[in-house]
Amino acid sequence: MVRLSIRNLLAHKIRFVMTSFAVVIGVSFVVGSLVVTDTVRGTFDTLFADITAGVDLEVRSESAFSDDPGQGDREPVDASLVDTIAGLDGVADVQGDIEGTAQPVAADGDPVTTTGAPLLGFSWGDDEQLSSVDLASGTQPEVGQIAMDQATFDDYHFALGDRVDVLLPQGTETFTLSGVATFGASNSLAGARLTLFEPTEAQRIFDREGQWDTIDISFAPDAEPSAVRAEVDAVLPTGVEVRTGQEIAQEGSDAVGEFATVFGNVLLGFAAVALFVSAFYIYNTFSIILGQRVRELALLRAIGASAAQVRRTVIFESVLIGAISSVLGIAMGMVTALGIRGLLNAGGFGLPADALVLERSTIVAALVVGMGVTIAASVIPARRAATVPPVAALRDDVGTEPGSRRLRLAMGAAMTGLGAVLLAFGLFVADGASALLLGLGLGAILLFLGVANLGPLFAGQASHVLGAPVAKVFGEPGKLARENATRNPYRTASTASALVIGLALVTMATVVGSSVKHTFAETVDQAVNADIIISEPSFNGFSPTLAETMSGSGDFDAVAPVRFGVFRIDGNARDISAVGTQGGEVIDIGLRSGEPIADLDADEIMLFEDPAADLGVVPGDTVSVEFSRTGPKTMTVAGIYGDATLAGNYLISTAAWDANFTDTLDSMVFARATTGVSPENVTAAVDEITAAFPQVDVEDRQEFLASQEDQIDQVLVTVNALLLLAVVIAVLGIGNTLALSVFERTRELGLLRAVGMSRRQTRRMVRWEAAIVSLFGAVVGVTLGIGFGFAAASALPKTVLDGVTIPVGQLAALVVVAVIAGLLAAILPARRAAKLDVLDAIATA
Repeated sequence: MVRLSIRNLLAHKIRFVMTSFAVVIGVSFVVGSLVVTDTVRGTFDTLFADITAGVDLEVRSESAFSDDPGQGDREPVDASLVDTIAGLDGVADVQGDIEGTAQPVAADGDPVTTTGAPLLGFSWGDDEQLSSVDLASGTQPEVGQIAMDQATFDDYHFALGDRVDVLLPQGTETFTLSGVATFGASNSLAGARLTLFEPTEAQRIFDREGQWDTIDISFAPDAEPSAVRAEVDAVLPTGVEVRTGQEIAQEGSDAVGEFATVFGNVLLGFAAVALFVSAFYIYNTFSIILGQRVRELALLRAIGASAAQVRRTVIFESVLIGAISSVLGIAMGMVTALGIRGLLNAGGFGLPADALVLERSTIVAALVVGMGVTIAASVIPARRAATVPPVAALRDDVGTEPGSRRLRLAMGAAMTGLGAVLLAFGLFVADGASALLLGLGLGAILLFLGVANLGPLFAGQASHVLGAPVAKVFGEPGKLARENATRNPYRTASTASALVIGLALVTMATVVGSSVKHTFAETVDQAVNADIIISEPSFNGFSPTLAETMSGSGDFDAVAPVRFGVFRIDGNARDISAVGTQGGEVIDIGLRSGEPIADLDADEIMLFEDPAADLGVVPGDTVSVEFSRTGPKTMTVAGIYGDATLAGNYLISTAAWDANFTDTLDSMVFARATTGVSPENVTAAVDEITAAFPQVDVEDRQEFLASQEDQIDQVLVTVNALLLLAVVIAVLGIGNTLALSVFERTRELGLLRAVGMSRRQTRRMVRWEAAIVSLFGAVVGVTLGIGFGFAAASALPKTVLDGVTIPVGQLAALVVVAVIAGLLAAILPARRAAKLDVLDAIATA
């Protein structure tokens, strides 16, 4: 039976390619996701290893977040510790380091930017052992000079000796470019930009005179590491700690590892969708192929093969297909990973061009997933194949039975009901990410399987109705296409099932995204009372002098800087915002109770109504909070507000921020023009003030709203682009099913040609059948997706989504695109059907 399975595959190469295609695509996405995730993790592991390559010990201030030392900022340490540590036994070299934010401006006036990666300013370390940078050209910077990393130097066309403006926390200064540096062994900064200063210059510009952010230490050759660490620890003041270079590197790797895991899981989620759709594709292919092999299977039974042997033969074929397809999927996955890496680098991620990381676990996962999906999809067709009676070898009109209609109805209803219950549990009851994902994942799978089982019950009638325009407009080919889709509802439903899944998910994302966008637009429109909004697209912040200058200009009667950070409340890390005293005049937070923003003191905090309810606090109560710089504190709840769109869940004053955070850069500024000042004068005043801050974007109210909507659109485009892979697989599945059905209906097509149907009419019949099946799948998928959209919307808080918006135009476009895609997928099957030799086709058994 094993040899027979192998011969069957070799004898039907086209069928094998058609079946394996979906597995290859699905596995390639899984492999690409895992490879990119491992590559990202490996890149940052190398990066942090390069940073600490020559560092044996590092001295730094303690973080108040002791259980998460990589989170939050730290106080600097006294520079006198360098001399103290240098005198200890076993210490070879000691070097103080400064780190801040620095943004060079290119010759054309545009600042150096990144897409999320930091713009770093560092002190140049003279000690070769402790420094992670090497001079590539020029000279190391002295006072009044800078060096920069090689990538920035090349990308922005700088030249040694250039006078370069550098945007710094306290304003803009001009330096001479003296040198270019490479970083570590791999010279990869993962998209970051690096500007290097002479050490005392770095202390001045980053407000660290007499201080260092960290102190690096290297051991003497004969030193005992544990003894040196103990000596260093003994001379450190309270609040200062010592860590090994390996511990520092591991902290950084762990922090990035969490991001890489989340990023990888998101990609794997889309890969799982593609594989789930692929399973329907494979199931349909096996079902049709086995239906065409009824006589062959019956002959096997007639010469003594048992039902179990027939079943094992089919499953073994699926094992071979799954194994071969998985190996091809691994190879294709590496190509996919190259594409994903290219997209990330185009966005400024800066992954190195070194070899991608293919772990053994990725290979195992690909084989398990690819073979598992293929085998699982073939089990039901294999069981049906085993039921073929030997007498079927004498007949040519027997197919594998699709199963009991009543049983299908019962199974479909049970799966649909249970899936709906699990979805409701995940959306409204589940507590915790694991329970949420489990409920949503299992619920969606069961719901889709239920709809697929129930599909044949209404596919025939629905195809008859949806195909009516085709039958009326396109004559006999249209009528035959409608009859073909109607007479075999099982095939129509199963062919369209994969498309149903893909379009349902795309529709859900579109409905939820449009609803969120509409809610956000209305909320922002109500919440923003400012005429001018200033922001920094690289998220690195800008000097508070900008807001101060605007306040003193006389052209604005309300100016409010806004900052964003992280703190802890009730033991949990949370985002926090800070706003200037005039924030209430330019931002409407929907104050429910308590005092306004203008009266907010440095020891007070305001809460959005949801976390306030969770904590059970009202104005006047106190809450325990924790800042990474100043540690635990008790703050008084000053007010409760109802709009978190701009303020977030927790809000403090900029005075409280200055008292508890090291970084004092503004993230945004909201400003309202003074009454009577003309728009032209406002524009001129803003242009003059922001001329010294080329890194910022200046927008009016409408431009700000449009830019926020654009960000939502970008997320939707990305999500739908990834989901469209599943739709592409589904459409190819329609083409595959039609191609196989042409094989199956060879005699029928021959008879139609014999009674006068032309080649052109044959092609049209096959194409319009594909259009009807695609239209059926699109209508069911969009309808199901709208239901999913309503369910998801009802589970989201009203601050995120207040009412469901159905984008009729976009959904109609989806249906049209699905029909066009079905027509395109039918081109090759239609051409093959038209080319059949009439006599050979009629003679086919």
